[in-house]
Amino acid sequence: MAPEARVWLEHGELDLVGRDEDLASLASLAARSPLVTVLGPGGVGKTRLVSLWAADRAEPVPVVPLAAEQTLPGAAQAVAAGLKVGTEGAPTPEALLERTGRRWRGRTVVLDNLEQLEDAARIVAPLLDAGVRIVATSRRPTGHPREQPLHLEPLSVEAGVALFGRRAAGRAPTTPDQDAVRRLVAAVDRLPFAIELASSRVGVLSPDQILARLDRLRSDHGEPRHRSVEACLEVSWRALGTSEQAGLAALCRFTTPFSVDDAEAVLGDEALELVERLWSWSWLQRRDGGWVTFGVLDLVRAFTAGRCPPDLAAAWRERVLARAEAGGDDLRHMRPDLWGVLSDPDATVEDRARVRSALRTLVSIAPASWLPWFEGADADRSALSATLDGRVAIARAAALFGAGRPVVATEVLQASLDRARAEGDPVVAELLTQRALFAVRRGAYPEAIDDLRVAAPSLRGAHLAVALERLGDALRMQGDFAEAEEAQRRALATWVELGSAPGQAACWSHLAHLAGARGDRDGALSAYVRAEQLAAEPEQRGRIRFNRINYESTWGDPADALARVASALADAEASGNDELRALVLGLAALASLPAGEPPERTLSRVEEALATLVETGQHGVALAVRMTAAIAHGLAGNADDALVALALAEEEARRWSLPPLISVGGIRALVALRAGRRAEAEAVDLERTCADETVRRLARLALAGDEDALRAEVAVLDRVGTICARRSVARLAGSLVTLPTTLRLAADGDWYELAGRRVDLRRRGPMRRLLVALARARGEVLSTDDLIELGWPEERILPDAARMRLHTAVRTLRKTGLGELIETVEGGYRLSPGTVCDLGDR
Repeated sequence: MAPEARVWLEHGELDLVGRDEDLASLASLAARSPLVTVLGPGGVGKTRLVSLWAADRAEPVPVVPLAAEQTLPGAAQAVAAGLKVGTEGAPTPEALLERTGRRWRGRTVVLDNLEQLEDAARIVAPLLDAGVRIVATSRRPTGHPREQPLHLEPLSVEAGVALFGRRAAGRAPTTPDQDAVRRLVAAVDRLPFAIELASSRVGVLSPDQILARLDRLRSDHGEPRHRSVEACLEVSWRALGTSEQAGLAALCRFTTPFSVDDAEAVLGDEALELVERLWSWSWLQRRDGGWVTFGVLDLVRAFTAGRCPPDLAAAWRERVLARAEAGGDDLRHMRPDLWGVLSDPDATVEDRARVRSALRTLVSIAPASWLPWFEGADADRSALSATLDGRVAIARAAALFGAGRPVVATEVLQASLDRARAEGDPVVAELLTQRALFAVRRGAYPEAIDDLRVAAPSLRGAHLAVALERLGDALRMQGDFAEAEEAQRRALATWVELGSAPGQAACWSHLAHLAGARGDRDGALSAYVRAEQLAAEPEQRGRIRFNRINYESTWGDPADALARVASALADAEASGNDELRALVLGLAALASLPAGEPPERTLSRVEEALATLVETGQHGVALAVRMTAAIAHGLAGNADDALVALALAEEEARRWSLPPLISVGGIRALVALRAGRRAEAEAVDLERTCADETVRRLARLALAGDEDALRAEVAVLDRVGTICARRSVARLAGSLVTLPTTLRLAADGDWYELAGRRVDLRRRGPMRRLLVALARARGEVLSTDDLIELGWPEERILPDAARMRLHTAVRTLRKTGLGELIETVEGGYRLSPGTVCDLGDR
């Protein structure tokens, strides 16, 4: 018997983590298109997303499960039965579907798990023709011409950690180690289904123990296909043809992003169509940019291990080696694939020799990036490491520094430096250059300058040019602009002699930032244009655009910087450089508040940036982003969240030996004042915890209540200053002296007017009622339960669904222009106490 449609999900399923934007996208597409298909790999959360969307409609939308149906007659029977339409007397499946469509004309239904049907278009077509609107879930498109796809990606790492924490709550006596949870979330490809399976074992296993048993994660509940990750993948695997299975297994051997050209080298002329099918069926993950590439989830790669035919495995090895021998920047990202060839038992002696040659080339162009692949007990790797030269110390130190052990990294360099000096080894200058780089990252610019001045006379060619660039940067940070320009000009001349366009482009980028620091806006923009003209590779062009955005954010107009983020992000995606992508996302978060974006938007950018910044080791930028999060929480009225963000920033600084937090004390005082917690603000020791004199002055003026002086200081800093320490702090301080905001609101909530702009709410009943209630409360806190009762009177809603409805309604109100007026407080919401409410119809 076909299962009936579900209108409401069971209690406990009505929540999502990290899917707010996906939920909004689904709502937008469903409002415009008669057929929306949510696509994604198994376990990504398609059913939960559409079910929550369906449950939150004004008129509940039924969800018809079709996972067990593989034939058109069976699916038609299931749809009709699920929608409570009689199945007797219909001569064909199409006739039954037409009858069902007539009964449901003008309404919306959800068809869940359409991928089991070979021709899903034959199911949706009769319903669409009858006027039914459909939201479907599937691992592959239906192929209907009116279809609008929505690709659902895995969660961010931060959202995955939050989901793990929510599901694991109460299962273990102590909170799991968050770093271990991050590793676990990354290992299961950030798939919600796998994260929930893992969290179910936290009562008896630590995250690291769960990680060691991923292949044994099982559940005794739910449908058979949802009792393990392997079972979930097996359903889709069986739907593939033999050639598709073989091709997927071969492509899964690429551990780095691959292009259609790579696929063609392995699979031949059929590759393009095969890649297109596998991507549309959610087996491959697409990465957009100037050069489209694809990848696979690690869980999929593990699932297909051992299933690749020998001839395709040999073709894969040949492609990897050919790419490695072609050299270029591509070689930097090929370490996993090269090691895959080296450790492949079927690789020939010639294959191994070609890998060793490529890895030696890699050492010469990127000494800091190769070492982790050779450390360990493996004899083959150890033997290869032993054949490399004395730059091993530099690489090992860089690896230690990147792993969060800066003190040990410096000790390794120092020991090698002492030995090299004693033996007269010419690598001394390179060791000094590397030590200078560590000093720059710690903010110890005088130490870096001393080392680079000693090293430069002994260096030649590209090594000299790089050292001079670093020297120029350190001098600029010290404020020695004239000497900094001299060093950069010398570096530029060296690159010209070497005929290196990329080197010249890098120098012009440094000179542009230097011009910006000196206030020469025209000179800076001219130098950036020159740098972009010389940059040939997407990665370098992306870095130059990133530097230009950084300049606009720091010395120019932050709004201009945000406008350039999309192009810079596209460049980062095209280059395949995760570090650059993380930096661009971080800079977007830093520029958001100074550009005037609402705190909620800033916090969304912060969440997106932090995961990638931590993953790629950009801890200095992550520190600045956490401080921006604290300021945004302060502006939104979330004082407790702001203080948590500051504590995380302090921990980040201690852990990675980053420079002292120059403004944390001032931010803490301003946040406390903004929340009306004056005693906490007065308890902050500004002398000890706020080294930035400007920020300290802002905090003192705010504590003294000198609004005129504070307003004047904010006006100056809003025009000139660095992002985190000045402009964003200025916005937080300015919120303490802003004139009261007047909100005009119709008595029935049909519209509101703010700063001369009128917003129509006539078609948004719950939001009208919520806004009127908040306005009548005159700054008092309304509890979550009170607001739910006021917003949806006389409706019976499950508690979790009701809270989600309220959260969605408040978020939407904020997006209409009330972002800084509606404050989240413990237990509920309120209008900002400084808001003057004018209720009436005039």
